[in-house]
Order: sequence, then structure tokens, then C-alpha cells
Amino acid sequence: MRHEEIIPFSSEEELQGDVQLCGVPVLAGHPKIRADGSARMYEFIEADVCATLLDGAGEWLRDVAGESSGSDIEALHRHALRRRTLVVMEDPNLHLLHEHDRIFIKPLPPYLLSYSFWETYMAHPLFFPPDENTQDTVTRIVTAGLGLLRTYNYLIRHKSDFQIAQDHSLGLIPGDVSWDDWCAFSMRFGQIHSNVVSSRYKFGELNLLTIKHKSFPLFGTWSFLPSVKDVVMQSLPNYLFIFAGVSVSLDAMQVIVGARSTTFSGSKLYQYCVYAFLALSSLLLLIAITAGMWGRTQILFPKLRKKRSGARL
Repeated sequence: MRHEEIIPFSSEEELQGDVQLCGVPVLAGHPKIRADGSARMYEFIEADVCATLLDGAGEWLRDVAGESSGSDIEALHRHALRRRTLVVMEDPNLHLLHEHDRIFIKPLPPYLLSYSFWETYMAHPLFFPPDENTQDTVTRIVTAGLGLLRTYNYLIRHKSDFQIAQDHSLGLIPGDVSWDDWCAFSMRFGQIHSNVVSSRYKFGELNLLTIKHKSFPLFGTWSFLPSVKDVVMQSLPNYLFIFAGVSVSLDAMQVIVGARSTTFSGSKLYQYCVYAFLALSSLLLLIAITAGMWGRTQILFPKLRKKRSGARL
């Protein structure tokens, strides 16, 4: 990555300067973390900006949400039209995930607004320990940091969005920044290419219910989010359909068993044909259910996403 690709703003455009606590350099916004280029500092920043869970799900996310350059990220003021509540969430895995009437948004970490931070610890790190793991960590931080900054190019498009972001109840960006300064700072965010951002930030808003529904096969755990209620409610139509199909099959079996007392009961060939027909019908039913559930993910969600994008003003 070229130097200008790593740092998307100049030293004159930065919104955050260096911070010291009792003469000791600290990470802007996190005075407990020393800005010393140590492995501990990089580990903290990685946990703060990298959506580790979603970064490992690129192919699956592409199937569900499709790849975009961020045009499917609504400006802050438009969420009122959808009756969505903006919920501040520090966990980067939840940034721009939405469900029902709320969407989670991660505030911009103050240190990402500092040119010297990018210059010293991202573009030209001075204190690398002699191991490749830390260098890989820096690469993940750079791609995630650029992706996070790029999302704010779409979240804040108008002065009304800027004012919402500065609201004291949200604090998405510093409250002492002027609109003109923000515009100068974020001027080149829209030029950040998808090739230089992490896997998660190649996509915009994501449906949280879909992530919950798929979290078990995707991540091997239900702990991505604590709520199982929404998962069950979303899957309920599928389960009811399966229950209905099984009930019909059981009823058919009862009819066949009852038919054994008829004049055809002595015909072994007839019974074998009926059993074979029932088995084949049950198999086709299971195939149809499986295909329907697969198609719901592969076809319905992309169509809804395309319809939602086309409905924007």
C-alpha cells in the first residue's frame, strides 16, 4: 500500500492531536493505553477496530448481502424515515448491523483522527517487535481503520447528518469539530477503494437477524449475540412448514395402514407400490423444504437488498 493510501488525510486536516497524560504519550480517547508502539497497544487497537468475526465470513457475506462500495449505507438522517433508533455500539462486529427498529453504529475512535498516529504507528511503525504476527496485526488494523473511516463518508453526507453525529447522546464524532473542518478531513474518504479495506468493510449495512440465524454454522457458536428469540422467530415459518409436511406424511401412513384391511390388502405388489410412492413423496418433500430454505437465503435476501437500494432517494 502506498503512503497516500494508508493515510487518507493530511496533517493540516487532522482533527485530533497527540495526547499526553502526566508527560506520557497515550492513545487519544484511551488514556489508559500508552502510545508506545508496544504489542499491547496494537492488540488493543485491533480489538477496537477489527470486525474479526465478520472478516472471516467474506464469501458468505457476499452471497447474502452482495459486494458494494458502500452505497448501501444510509445517511444518518434517513434512519428516521425507517423509524430506526441509532444505537451506539463499541463492538466493531456490530457496526452497521440493523434489526427491526434499530441500527448499531460504532463511534470513530479519536486516534484514527490523528495524522501522527497513522504516520508513526501505521505507515512507518517505529517500534516493531521482531515478529511477523505484529506486522500482520498492523495490516489488519490499517485495512479495518480505512474501512471504518469510509463508512462515515456515507453516514455523514449532509450537515444534518453531521449534527446528529455530534449529538451528546451519540458522540459518534468529536463535538468540538466544525462542519467545514469535518468536510476537509473526510474529503478523500470516498476515494478509499474496496481493495484496501478489510473483508467486513467491503459491505455496507447488514441484517442482524440474518447474521444471528447463520451464526451457528458460520462461527460455530451462538454467542455472537445473546438473543435467541429473534433467531427462533425468524425460523418459525420454516419449522411450521416442516411440521406440516411431516404431519401430512404421517397421515398418509395411517391411511395406508388402514387400507390393509381392504380387498387390496392381499396384493403384495400393491402394498409395495404404495410404500414406494410414500417413500418417494417424503423424499421429494424433504428436498423441496431444503431447496426452499436455501433459496430463501440465496435469492430472497439479495432481491430485498436490491429493492431497498432502488427505493432510496
